[in-house]
Amino acid sequence: MAGRAVDGYLAGCAVFVDLDGDGTAGWNEPTAVTDRLGGFVLPQTNAWTNRRGQIAVSTSTPGCVDTFTNAAPGMLHLSSAEPVGPDATFANVMVTPLTTVAAALARNAGVDPGDAKAIVATALGLDSSIDIARVDPLALASTGGGAELVVATSSVANLVSTLSALLTHACGGDAAKAERFVVNAVADKMYSSAGGSSGVTDGKRRRLRAGDSHVDLGSAATVSALAVDSIDGAVAGGAMSPSTTVSADAIAAVAEVSSGSARVLKQIAADSGDSDPMAVVRSAASVTAVMQGPGVKGAISEVASVGSDPQNCAGFATLTELKEPARMISAVNVAERSLPAIEVAQAP
Repeated sequence: MAGRAVDGYLAGCAVFVDLDGDGTAGWNEPTAVTDRLGGFVLPQTNAWTNRRGQIAVSTSTPGCVDTFTNAAPGMLHLSSAEPVGPDATFANVMVTPLTTVAAALARNAGVDPGDAKAIVATALGLDSSIDIARVDPLALASTGGGAELVVATSSVANLVSTLSALLTHACGGDAAKAERFVVNAVADKMYSSAGGSSGVTDGKRRRLRAGDSHVDLGSAATVSALAVDSIDGAVAGGAMSPSTTVSADAIAAVAEVSSGSARVLKQIAADSGDSDPMAVVRSAASVTAVMQGPGVKGAISEVASVGSDPQNCAGFATLTELKEPARMISAVNVAERSLPAIEVAQAP
Protein backbone atom coordinates (compact mmCIF):
# COMPACT_ATOMS: atom_id res chain seq x y z
CA MET A 1 0.00 0.00 0.00
CA ALA A 2 1.57 3.29 -1.14
CA GLY A 3 0.66 6.78 -0.08
CA ARG A 4 1.83 10.28 0.72
CA ALA A 5 1.74 12.46 3.84
CA VAL A 6 1.00 16.05 2.92
CA ASP A 7 0.76 19.45 4.57
CA GLY A 8 3.92 20.46 2.94
CA TYR A 9 5.54 17.09 2.23
CA LEU A 10 6.15 15.43 5.59
CA ALA A 11 9.53 13.69 5.52
CA GLY A 12 11.07 11.30 8.04
CA CYS A 13 7.75 10.72 9.79
CA ALA A 14 6.47 7.42 11.18
CA VAL A 15 3.56 5.79 9.34
CA PHE A 16 1.56 2.78 10.50
CA VAL A 17 -1.72 0.98 9.92
CA ASP A 18 -3.69 1.44 13.12
CA LEU A 19 -5.41 -1.94 13.13
CA ASP A 20 -6.55 -1.75 16.76
CA GLY A 21 -7.48 1.93 16.72
CA ASP A 22 -5.33 2.89 19.71
CA GLY A 23 -3.39 5.64 17.93
CA THR A 24 0.01 4.01 18.44
CA ALA A 25 2.05 1.62 16.32
CA GLY A 26 1.75 -1.94 17.63
CA TRP A 27 4.39 -4.62 17.18
CA ASN A 28 2.32 -6.44 14.53
CA GLU A 29 1.06 -3.40 12.63
CA PRO A 30 2.64 -2.46 9.27
CA THR A 31 5.01 0.50 9.60
CA ALA A 32 7.06 2.74 7.33
CA VAL A 33 8.87 6.08 7.30
CA THR A 34 8.07 8.83 4.83
CA ASP A 35 10.60 9.86 2.20
CA ARG A 36 11.58 13.42 1.19
CA LEU A 37 8.33 13.87 -0.74
CA GLY A 38 6.14 12.43 2.00
CA GLY A 39 5.84 9.10 0.21
CA PHE A 40 5.58 5.76 1.96
CA VAL A 41 5.03 2.08 1.15
CA LEU A 42 3.48 -0.10 3.84
CA PRO A 43 4.37 -3.80 3.81
CA GLN A 44 1.76 -6.48 4.23
CA THR A 45 1.90 -8.34 7.54
CA ASN A 46 0.07 -11.37 8.88
CA ALA A 47 -2.05 -9.13 11.10
CA TRP A 48 -3.08 -7.01 8.09
CA THR A 49 -4.17 -9.89 5.89
CA ASN A 50 -7.86 -9.87 6.83
CA ARG A 51 -8.21 -6.60 8.70
CA ARG A 52 -8.58 -2.94 7.83
CA GLY A 53 -7.24 0.09 9.64
CA GLN A 54 -6.65 3.79 9.33
CA ILE A 55 -3.25 4.80 8.00
CA ALA A 56 -1.77 7.07 10.66
CA VAL A 57 1.17 9.46 10.46
CA SER A 58 2.94 10.52 13.64
CA THR A 59 4.98 13.69 13.31
CA SER A 60 6.54 13.40 16.77
CA THR A 61 9.20 11.12 15.29
CA PRO A 62 12.68 12.63 15.73
CA GLY A 63 13.73 14.11 12.40
CA CYS A 64 10.17 14.42 11.03
CA VAL A 65 9.87 17.74 9.17
CA ASP A 66 7.68 19.64 6.78
CA THR A 67 10.12 19.88 3.88
CA PHE A 68 8.55 23.13 2.68
CA THR A 69 9.53 24.91 5.90
CA ASN A 70 12.28 22.62 7.27
CA ALA A 71 10.42 22.78 10.59
CA ALA A 72 8.37 20.37 12.66
CA PRO A 73 4.86 19.91 11.21
CA GLY A 74 2.05 21.82 12.88
CA MET A 75 -0.11 18.74 13.47
CA LEU A 76 1.08 15.86 15.63
CA HIS A 77 -1.15 13.14 14.21
CA LEU A 78 -2.72 12.72 10.78
CA SER A 79 -4.97 9.99 9.48
CA SER A 80 -6.28 8.59 6.22
CA ALA A 81 -9.92 9.37 5.53
CA GLU A 82 -10.99 5.75 5.72
CA PRO A 83 -9.74 2.36 6.90
CA VAL A 84 -7.82 0.41 4.25
CA GLY A 85 -6.79 -3.18 3.76
CA PRO A 86 -3.83 -4.61 1.85
CA ASP A 87 -6.18 -5.60 -1.00
CA ALA A 88 -7.44 -2.05 -1.64
CA THR A 89 -7.96 -1.40 -5.34
CA PHE A 90 -6.73 2.20 -5.32
CA ALA A 91 -3.01 2.90 -5.77
CA ASN A 92 -2.32 5.90 -3.59
CA VAL A 93 -3.60 7.07 -0.21
CA MET A 94 -3.30 10.71 0.83
CA VAL A 95 -2.88 11.51 4.52
CA THR A 96 -3.53 15.21 5.03
CA PRO A 97 -5.19 17.64 7.45
CA LEU A 98 -8.41 17.28 5.41
CA THR A 99 -8.44 13.48 5.52
CA THR A 100 -7.75 13.68 9.26
CA VAL A 101 -10.87 15.80 9.77
CA ALA A 102 -12.88 13.48 7.51
CA ALA A 103 -11.79 10.47 9.58
CA ALA A 104 -12.87 12.22 12.79
CA LEU A 105 -16.21 13.14 11.22
CA ALA A 106 -16.89 9.57 10.11
CA ARG A 107 -15.91 8.21 13.51
CA ASN A 108 -17.80 10.74 15.65
CA ALA A 109 -20.96 11.13 13.58
CA GLY A 110 -21.22 7.56 12.39
CA VAL A 111 -21.42 8.43 8.70
CA ASP A 112 -19.94 6.55 5.78
CA PRO A 113 -16.31 7.61 5.04
CA GLY A 114 -17.32 8.58 1.51
CA ASP A 115 -19.99 10.89 2.89
CA ALA A 116 -17.49 12.30 5.39
CA LYS A 117 -15.05 13.18 2.60
CA ALA A 118 -17.82 14.88 0.64
CA ILE A 119 -18.94 16.88 3.69
CA VAL A 120 -15.40 18.14 4.31
CA ALA A 121 -14.91 19.05 0.65
CA THR A 122 -18.23 20.89 0.50
CA ALA A 123 -17.58 22.71 3.77
CA LEU A 124 -14.34 24.07 2.35
CA GLY A 125 -15.76 25.03 -1.03
CA LEU A 126 -13.83 22.45 -3.04
CA ASP A 127 -14.73 21.21 -6.49
CA SER A 128 -16.95 18.14 -6.15
CA SER A 129 -14.72 16.20 -8.55
CA ILE A 130 -11.76 16.30 -6.12
CA ASP A 131 -11.34 13.25 -3.91
CA ILE A 132 -9.41 14.57 -0.91
CA ALA A 133 -8.23 11.04 -0.09
CA ARG A 134 -6.62 10.40 -3.48
CA VAL A 135 -5.34 13.75 -4.80
CA ASP A 136 -1.98 15.26 -3.84
CA PRO A 137 -2.90 18.95 -3.51
CA LEU A 138 0.65 20.13 -4.15
CA ALA A 139 1.20 18.04 -7.27
CA LEU A 140 -2.18 19.12 -8.63
CA ALA A 141 -1.41 22.79 -8.01
CA SER A 142 1.94 22.51 -9.77
CA THR A 143 0.11 21.55 -12.96
CA GLY A 144 -2.08 24.66 -12.81
CA GLY A 145 -5.14 23.27 -11.04
CA GLY A 146 -6.48 22.79 -7.54
CA ALA A 147 -5.26 26.00 -5.91
CA GLU A 148 -8.34 25.91 -3.68
CA LEU A 149 -7.29 22.48 -2.39
CA VAL A 150 -3.88 23.82 -1.37
CA VAL A 151 -5.53 26.77 0.38
CA ALA A 152 -7.96 24.50 2.21
CA THR A 153 -5.27 22.01 3.27
CA SER A 154 -2.97 24.74 4.57
CA SER A 155 -5.76 26.69 6.28
CA VAL A 156 -7.05 23.64 8.17
CA ALA A 157 -3.53 22.69 9.27
CA ASN A 158 -2.86 26.22 10.52
CA LEU A 159 -6.22 26.36 12.28
CA VAL A 160 -5.60 23.07 14.09
CA SER A 161 -2.06 24.12 15.00
CA THR A 162 -3.08 27.47 16.47
CA LEU A 163 -6.13 26.25 18.39
CA SER A 164 -4.15 23.29 19.74
CA ALA A 165 -1.53 25.72 21.05
CA LEU A 166 -4.35 27.67 22.69
CA LEU A 167 -5.68 24.59 24.50
CA THR A 168 -2.46 22.78 25.40
CA HIS A 169 -1.74 24.61 28.68
CA ALA A 170 -5.28 24.05 29.95
CA CYS A 171 -5.05 20.38 28.93
CA GLY A 172 -2.17 19.90 31.35
CA GLY A 173 0.47 20.43 28.68
CA ASP A 174 -0.75 17.50 26.58
CA ALA A 175 -0.54 18.86 23.03
CA ALA A 176 -1.71 15.64 21.39
CA LYS A 177 -4.82 15.56 23.53
CA ALA A 178 -5.53 19.23 22.79
CA GLU A 179 -5.18 18.55 19.07
CA ARG A 180 -7.73 15.74 19.20
CA PHE A 181 -10.35 18.03 20.73
CA VAL A 182 -9.69 20.67 18.08
CA VAL A 183 -9.95 18.18 15.20
CA ASN A 184 -13.18 16.82 16.68
CA ALA A 185 -14.61 20.35 16.96
CA VAL A 186 -13.76 21.11 13.32
CA ALA A 187 -15.32 17.82 12.20
CA ASP A 188 -18.46 18.46 14.26
CA LYS A 189 -18.78 21.95 12.82
CA MET A 190 -18.58 20.66 9.26
CA TYR A 191 -21.08 17.90 9.99
CA SER A 192 -23.59 20.20 11.68
CA SER A 193 -23.22 22.72 8.84
CA ALA A 194 -24.21 19.95 6.45
CA GLY A 195 -27.37 19.33 8.44
CA GLY A 196 -26.19 16.64 10.85
CA SER A 197 -26.70 16.61 14.59
CA SER A 198 -23.33 17.45 16.12
CA GLY A 199 -21.93 14.93 18.55
CA VAL A 200 -24.35 12.10 17.72
CA THR A 201 -22.54 8.76 17.46
CA ASP A 202 -25.25 6.12 16.98
CA GLY A 203 -23.59 4.73 13.86
CA LYS A 204 -26.53 5.41 11.55
CA ARG A 205 -26.22 7.19 8.21
CA ARG A 206 -28.25 10.37 7.99
CA ARG A 207 -29.92 12.41 5.31
CA LEU A 208 -28.00 15.69 5.05
CA ARG A 209 -29.73 18.83 3.87
CA ALA A 210 -28.85 20.53 0.64
CA GLY A 211 -27.90 24.17 0.67
CA ASP A 212 -25.17 26.33 2.14
CA SER A 213 -22.89 24.14 4.24
CA HIS A 214 -19.75 26.24 3.85
CA VAL A 215 -17.50 26.68 6.88
CA ASP A 216 -15.58 29.94 6.53
CA LEU A 217 -12.13 29.61 8.13
CA GLY A 218 -11.52 33.23 7.17
CA SER A 219 -14.17 34.33 9.67
CA ALA A 220 -12.99 35.27 13.16
CA ALA A 221 -16.45 34.41 14.48
CA THR A 222 -16.20 30.88 13.06
CA VAL A 223 -12.73 30.33 14.51
CA SER A 224 -13.81 31.71 17.90
CA ALA A 225 -16.76 29.31 17.92
CA LEU A 226 -14.44 26.42 17.07
CA ALA A 227 -12.14 27.40 19.94
CA VAL A 228 -15.08 27.42 22.36
CA ASP A 229 -16.31 24.07 21.04
CA SER A 230 -12.81 22.61 21.46
CA ILE A 231 -12.68 23.83 25.06
CA ASP A 232 -16.15 22.44 25.76
CA GLY A 233 -15.06 19.10 24.33
CA ALA A 234 -11.93 19.06 26.48
CA VAL A 235 -13.99 19.79 29.60
CA ALA A 236 -16.56 17.13 28.72
CA GLY A 237 -13.75 14.66 28.01
CA GLY A 238 -12.13 15.28 31.38
CA ALA A 239 -8.94 16.73 29.90
CA MET A 240 -9.61 20.23 31.19
CA SER A 241 -11.06 21.34 34.51
CA PRO A 242 -14.24 23.45 34.25
CA SER A 243 -12.46 25.98 36.46
CA THR A 244 -9.52 26.28 34.06
CA THR A 245 -9.59 29.61 32.28
CA VAL A 246 -8.89 30.22 28.61
CA SER A 247 -9.79 33.87 28.49
CA ALA A 248 -12.18 35.38 25.98
CA ASP A 249 -9.45 37.87 25.05
CA ALA A 250 -7.03 35.06 24.26
CA ILE A 251 -9.63 33.26 22.14
CA ALA A 252 -10.44 36.45 20.25
CA ALA A 253 -6.79 37.27 19.59
CA VAL A 254 -6.04 33.79 18.26
CA ALA A 255 -9.21 33.76 16.16
CA GLU A 256 -8.29 37.07 14.54
CA VAL A 257 -4.81 35.86 13.57
CA SER A 258 -5.91 32.42 12.38
CA SER A 259 -8.78 33.76 10.28
CA GLY A 260 -6.62 36.59 8.98
CA SER A 261 -3.97 34.17 7.73
CA ALA A 262 -6.66 32.16 5.91
CA ARG A 263 -7.98 35.31 4.22
CA VAL A 264 -4.49 36.40 3.20
CA LEU A 265 -3.68 33.01 1.66
CA LYS A 266 -6.99 32.90 -0.18
CA GLN A 267 -6.40 36.38 -1.59
CA ILE A 268 -2.83 35.56 -2.65
CA ALA A 269 -4.12 32.47 -4.46
CA ALA A 270 -6.78 34.52 -6.22
CA ASP A 271 -4.25 37.18 -7.25
CA SER A 272 -1.72 34.65 -8.55
CA GLY A 273 -3.90 33.51 -11.43
CA ASP A 274 -2.54 30.92 -13.86
CA SER A 275 0.75 32.57 -14.79
CA ASP A 276 2.78 30.82 -12.06
CA PRO A 277 1.24 27.51 -10.92
CA MET A 278 3.71 27.20 -8.06
CA ALA A 279 2.87 30.61 -6.58
CA VAL A 280 0.07 29.26 -4.41
CA VAL A 281 2.31 26.43 -3.15
CA ARG A 282 5.05 28.88 -2.15
CA SER A 283 2.50 31.17 -0.53
CA ALA A 284 0.95 28.30 1.43
CA ALA A 285 4.40 27.28 2.65
CA SER A 286 5.14 30.88 3.67
CA VAL A 287 1.87 31.28 5.58
CA THR A 288 2.56 27.92 7.26
CA ALA A 289 6.04 29.09 8.26
CA VAL A 290 4.47 32.10 9.98
CA MET A 291 1.47 30.42 11.61
CA GLN A 292 3.23 27.24 12.71
CA GLY A 293 6.49 28.96 13.57
CA PRO A 294 7.81 29.63 17.08
CA GLY A 295 6.80 33.30 17.05
CA VAL A 296 3.08 32.75 16.64
CA LYS A 297 2.85 29.49 18.57
CA GLY A 298 4.92 30.94 21.39
CA ALA A 299 2.68 34.00 21.53
CA ILE A 300 -0.42 31.82 21.65
CA SER A 301 1.03 29.65 24.41
CA GLU A 302 1.83 32.77 26.42
CA VAL A 303 -1.64 34.33 26.14
CA ALA A 304 -3.22 30.97 26.96
CA SER A 305 -1.17 30.51 30.14
CA VAL A 306 -1.44 33.93 31.81
CA GLY A 307 -5.06 33.55 32.88
CA SER A 308 -7.94 35.97 32.59
CA ASP A 309 -6.01 39.11 31.59
CA PRO A 310 -3.54 38.40 28.75
CA GLN A 311 -3.56 41.89 27.27
CA ASN A 312 -0.41 43.05 29.02
CA CYS A 313 1.83 40.19 27.88
CA ALA A 314 4.19 40.34 24.91
CA GLY A 315 2.43 37.47 23.16
CA PHE A 316 -0.83 39.40 23.04
CA ALA A 317 0.95 42.33 21.40
CA THR A 318 2.43 39.97 18.79
CA LEU A 319 -0.98 38.56 17.92
CA THR A 320 -2.61 41.99 17.88
CA GLU A 321 -0.01 43.21 15.41
CA LEU A 322 -0.35 40.19 13.12
CA LYS A 323 -4.12 40.48 12.85
CA GLU A 324 -3.56 43.53 10.65
CA PRO A 325 -3.52 42.32 7.01
CA ALA A 326 -0.51 44.45 6.07
CA ARG A 327 1.54 43.01 8.94
CA MET A 328 0.51 39.45 8.09
CA ILE A 329 1.41 39.96 4.42
CA SER A 330 4.77 41.44 5.44
CA ALA A 331 5.51 38.47 7.69
CA VAL A 332 4.55 36.05 4.91
CA ASN A 333 6.83 37.83 2.43
CA VAL A 334 9.73 37.68 4.87
CA ALA A 335 9.10 33.97 5.47
CA GLU A 336 9.02 33.24 1.73
CA ARG A 337 12.52 34.64 1.28
CA SER A 338 13.91 32.14 3.80
CA LEU A 339 12.10 29.04 2.53
CA PRO A 340 14.10 26.12 1.12
CA ALA A 341 13.71 25.20 -2.53
CA ILE A 342 10.34 23.53 -3.02
CA GLU A 343 10.19 20.22 -4.86
CA VAL A 344 6.82 18.77 -5.80
CA ALA A 345 5.97 15.17 -6.69
CA GLN A 346 4.75 14.50 -10.19
CA ALA A 347 1.00 14.29 -10.49
CA PRO A 348 -0.12 10.79 -11.51
